[in-house]
Amino acid sequence: MADSSSATPVVHKVATSIRGQYNYDEASHGIKSESGETTKTGTSPAGGRHGPNVALPKYMERLKPELKAEDAEKAFKLIEQHPNLHEHFTATAAFLITLSQQPSNYKFLADLLKAVWSTTRARNDALSKFTVAVGFVDKSVHLYQQIIWDRDLGCVTEIRRKNTSASMVCVYNMLSAFLNLTNDSAEFRLRLAETGVLSGFMENIKAMLHKTDEYLESSEAYFLFMMCLQNCSKSTEVLPVVRRLAPVENIRPFLSRRSAVLKLTALMTLATLVDEAESKQLMADGEILSFLLRHFQAAVTERHSVLHLSYCLNVDDFLYALNGLAKNDNNKRLIFEKGYVQPLVSVLESGTEEQKRLAVAVIWELAFDPENSWQIRENQRLMKLLNDIKSSTALSSGYAVNAVWVISDRTSEGARGKPQSGTHRLLQNSNLRTILGKSEVEFALDQLRLKSAASGRPASATYTRAQVLAELRDLVQDGTNRQEFLDKGGIDVLALILENADDEERLQTLNLLLDLSENAEIRSILMAHTLLMPLVEKLKVSVDSTLAQAAHRLARILQRTDGEETARTLDSPGDILVSCHKGDKHKASLVVDHLRRHKYKVRLHAAGDTEEEVEGEAVPTPDETSRPVDGASVVLFCVSLRYKKNKLCRMQCEYAANCKLHKDLIAVLVDTDYRPDGWLQDVLNKKVKVVVDVTDSGSREKELEKLVATLGDRGKGT
Repeated sequence: MADSSSATPVVHKVATSIRGQYNYDEASHGIKSESGETTKTGTSPAGGRHGPNVALPKYMERLKPELKAEDAEKAFKLIEQHPNLHEHFTATAAFLITLSQQPSNYKFLADLLKAVWSTTRARNDALSKFTVAVGFVDKSVHLYQQIIWDRDLGCVTEIRRKNTSASMVCVYNMLSAFLNLTNDSAEFRLRLAETGVLSGFMENIKAMLHKTDEYLESSEAYFLFMMCLQNCSKSTEVLPVVRRLAPVENIRPFLSRRSAVLKLTALMTLATLVDEAESKQLMADGEILSFLLRHFQAAVTERHSVLHLSYCLNVDDFLYALNGLAKNDNNKRLIFEKGYVQPLVSVLESGTEEQKRLAVAVIWELAFDPENSWQIRENQRLMKLLNDIKSSTALSSGYAVNAVWVISDRTSEGARGKPQSGTHRLLQNSNLRTILGKSEVEFALDQLRLKSAASGRPASATYTRAQVLAELRDLVQDGTNRQEFLDKGGIDVLALILENADDEERLQTLNLLLDLSENAEIRSILMAHTLLMPLVEKLKVSVDSTLAQAAHRLARILQRTDGEETARTLDSPGDILVSCHKGDKHKASLVVDHLRRHKYKVRLHAAGDTEEEVEGEAVPTPDETSRPVDGASVVLFCVSLRYKKNKLCRMQCEYAANCKLHKDLIAVLVDTDYRPDGWLQDVLNKKVKVVVDVTDSGSREKELEKLVATLGDRGKGT
């Protein structure tokens, strides 16, 4: 969420202002301060107004002594890479220089601040990174606090409405800069949170609780503070900081406001902040989700934003909020049942690339619920869109790959958990099967043979091969059915499907084979099958990445003999995998270092935030997420709020918990403020026997020694 003000006129105006304020020198293309020194503005005679400078800008030479070497290098590199932002880099540097020389020149500081943030950027966080590198965050926060203290304001509940002094305009422009820069950059969000200023933002929000709707709608302050917190909460690294400010207690009352824009702003801020219990209370009557849906549909179908003053709540903001709410498992079915799928499909069909990325992220999150996955898979329009995106070069393709994988994984889980009646017990209820007097397994294999010999539905059936495969996966969980499947030539049928079917049916077949591969005897049968194994090898290089990853996973499991699996589990030549969120990497490293000192072979796998597209970093594939688990004898996972809310962390942890190779799981508590809930609590309750707590430095060493004793020789290698 960002200020929607236009940029270019402001930048040129301030560029002119810089010339006047600092006695612009045309000959040197620089600005003269009161001391007469000239500072480069970032303009180049050779390159034109947006052309790159040949020499290092003079303003950076002025700032360089105050910067760490790595920060200075980073700033110079950004200047070289982004000549189109030179005027904004110049305004940032000029602001810092002015602040050091004329800290009370609020009028000019305010103009410079507006030039810093007043620009339109398409997911370009270069300016935010530059401001962090040159120390803008700390110094601007200090100025903000100094103005507030000097004026003895305590809280700023009115900005620009009555207070039009230069200092208050400076505060407004500073908060606007924070708003826009936190919208662009996770790095800026983290640095801003580290200054401690977010607690002041929450104090301002608390001071507005008793203001009227009319007052708040005409106040810039409500939107600036609320939306800054909303932007900061997009980063799971900053999330614990904001949660310590009691956001539910302080922001929830605004959900009772009559004003739609006040209510929406509060809801979008809370969306990523609430935990499972808080979310359940928030959504108790269902009205909140209905309210959000109405405005989301309007934003999507009418192609407009919900406007207030110069701020807008656009489709991107709704998608961020929806993704945040969907992270709580209690909400996943509610969101689906309320009818959010249709506007999500509309976004996938005609939204911007960024909106499509966010929409796929929401679907990926919703798919963790098995019932949702069934309904998604049966929605042909949605599945076609996901598969088209998955095979494209769009930035959302990696998200679609993971979403389709989760849908496939959860439909098998959902099939096993469904009641023994209804549309997903087609084999059991088939009249034809009853007339023929065949068992469900034999009838299923007959139907699959018919489908393998001809395209389309067989004349005798009203269901697809994918549906039959899904039910067959359910059936072979029973030992008697599994043996009948083998005796009736089931492996031969699956090989025929891999050879002739479409990609979705092949994926279902590979998943069925993965289920069967849990049994050592069946693994030997599969490995000896002359038609099956070449087909699996061929699918490993499929252009469909989800299919290729499933084939790779099956091949890895089949190529491991029963003796090798037993050795990995009991004699433990495999290594130790430590799975964590990147925000917990420091604490995870304490565990890794301790284990390595005790001669363990340890790998650290840290997942980042999937909602934040990072330049140059692709979203890991399901195979890249699961492969580290396959090679480990024991999996340690770092329990934190960040880990719980991260889709990649969830995929890796649940894969380890349900792995065909039966991994031992150990939980490592790394977040003092987090009490496990939702899916993570389920894993802890059902799959984990040992919990190690490293949150307390006083008892950490004792806990780590307990971990070593628990591991024994596992993970020390041969």
